[in-house]
Amino acid sequence: MYTESMNTVLVQEIEKYNMLLELMKDNLKNVKLALAGEIGMSDELEDLGNSLFNGMVPELWKKNGFKTLKPLSSWTEDLIQRVIFMHEWIDNGTPCIFWLTKFIFP
Repeated sequence: MYTESMNTVLVQEIEKYNMLLELMKDNLKNVKLALAGEIGMSDELEDLGNSLFNGMVPELWKKNGFKTLKPLSSWTEDLIQRVIFMHEWIDNGTPCIFWLTKFIFP
């Protein structure tokens, strides 16, 4: 509802998370295709693949996502918790307590 000012924050955060998730989906699809030899392996895809292999968050995802120093496994768990937080906000209304670190733009 437009009368709830926090919905502006929610919409902006959802847009950012949706862009990050779409970027991740495209990147992972392209790395898989490149490893199979179906498309050329660019420097960007090679860096992404190396980061994933080494258990690090790819720079492209860091740049378009939330700030953290966590390794890939913890970062992924954090991402899941952030998405759950947004879903609960949508399903149950504005929360009484906000987890400020879960916002991309706190």
